Amino acid sequence: MTRNRRGRFFSVGGALYFAAFFLAPLSYFYFRAAAEAGPGGFAAALEEVLSSPATWRTLVFSLAQAAASALFCVALALPGALISARRDFPGKKILRSAGMIPFVLPSIIVVIAMIGFYGKNGLLNRLFGTELNLIYNPAGIVLAHGFYNVTLALRIMGEGFAGIDLRYHEIAASLGDGPVRRFLRILLPLGAPAAATAFIIIFLYSFSSFGIVLVFGGVAFSTLEVKTYTEMHVKLNLSTSSVYALLQLVLAVFFMLLAGKLIRRFQFSRPRAPKTTIPPGPAVPPGKKAAALLYFLILGIFIFGPLASLTIRSLRPMGVWSARAFAALFRPEPLGRDIEGIIRSGIPGVILRSLLLSFGSGSAAFLLALALSFALRGRKSPLLEGLLYLPTGMSMVSLGIGLRLLYGETLPLPLLIGAAQVFVAFPVVFRILRTTVEEFHPAYLETAESLGAGKGRALRDVAFPILRRGLLNGLAYSVAIPFTDFTLVMTIGRGEYVTFPVAIYRLIGFRSFDLGMALGVLYILVCLGIFFWIDSTGGSDDTFGGN
Repeated sequence: MTRNRRGRFFSVGGALYFAAFFLAPLSYFYFRAAAEAGPGGFAAALEEVLSSPATWRTLVFSLAQAAASALFCVALALPGALISARRDFPGKKILRSAGMIPFVLPSIIVVIAMIGFYGKNGLLNRLFGTELNLIYNPAGIVLAHGFYNVTLALRIMGEGFAGIDLRYHEIAASLGDGPVRRFLRILLPLGAPAAATAFIIIFLYSFSSFGIVLVFGGVAFSTLEVKTYTEMHVKLNLSTSSVYALLQLVLAVFFMLLAGKLIRRFQFSRPRAPKTTIPPGPAVPPGKKAAALLYFLILGIFIFGPLASLTIRSLRPMGVWSARAFAALFRPEPLGRDIEGIIRSGIPGVILRSLLLSFGSGSAAFLLALALSFALRGRKSPLLEGLLYLPTGMSMVSLGIGLRLLYGETLPLPLLIGAAQVFVAFPVVFRILRTTVEEFHPAYLETAESLGAGKGRALRDVAFPILRRGLLNGLAYSVAIPFTDFTLVMTIGRGEYVTFPVAIYRLIGFRSFDLGMALGVLYILVCLGIFFWIDSTGGSDDTFGGN
């Protein structure tokens, strides 16, 4: 009964939070749009948008680029997830920490990094003497989304594969199954929930992508999110903008409900055998080792190539090696530019403000996701889970405007931005923690308590070591995702609250590209320090899974 009461309390509390800071602002946004359109104006805008062939071309492209991006990420991450889940190798922890960097880069930095690496005058074309146009087209959008999200797929799928009991392999091998049959009959079916989860989350993120599509898609290729922004901020047509946002929301809800049903069909039928310590495996044949090294080399170039290009460009602002741009961020006299005047803040203030905001909103997202994961453990609640995953495919532009209109006069800007950023991180964090909690067996706690351990000691000595890897994954993403937020900070704060992405955006906007790239490199170093610290607290023991 106590567990049921706690479950109801957290479920109701989470639903109330979503109602206050997600559903209410969105509803108010649509209400204001309808009110400004006048009697029959919203219906006329809806009819006009739905009858336009351009709308359907935009819809088809939104779905196609999202599906292609998600499929590309899952396919690229699959070998790495399998290897990292079953093998330890030198530098694994460092690669795991550094690999999170692309996922939390502001879109403006991703654009610069991708142009510097894949552009017509980029590093690849210079190395091979070609003039390929790899980015200003749909392929560039898929590449950029892959750069953003492949590490997310690696972590989610790696955790899923690491959670498969090794005894299944041993039994299959004793019955004569070779590696291919074991993969097709054991790893693939049992890893399907993790692969499906990665595909769905990346699909929804790509479906609502804004900055990447805006730059690389140009006029010819737009998504519903770009249309929402264009109608609102370029054409100043709030009613038409709200129609595009509503269409995107309806489609996102549909795909989440469909995907959630498929995932639950896998997840709740999956055997829950206890995980065992991974024994030292047999020596890897030279052919397989060479293939693995080649794979990680290609993956490393794909992930770190654009970052290396960005770093080199920041250190060669005038074609000569120099650290003047980095010095100018803290001492602007050498280049004669007023950095604080451009970004409206000092760099130390930007760093501190960004860290406090991301840790505040990230902690709230983590605690809310963890509480709801335990409250919903072993339960099928499609309606509530659909609500919890709704922010993944929602237009953050619409949410930010609704929050500003509804609470802008009553709540301080940092609190309002932090409350909104919870929804940016929550879907990913909840999926990670939900999977982690579902794998935890209550029998562990019951056994500990039957041997005389109190609830506190049982949680500290039994539950936490088992859940540690998944909890740290969730904590890393809960802090990292708000750190990169640009849309909500600009939409709600309107430039009054300066974080890393806002400062970089302003420097680029004032054509201080060298300073913007230097600040981007500094941003990457701060992210790397945070993630490496989080991963290092987990130790090197991967006994209980998680990538």
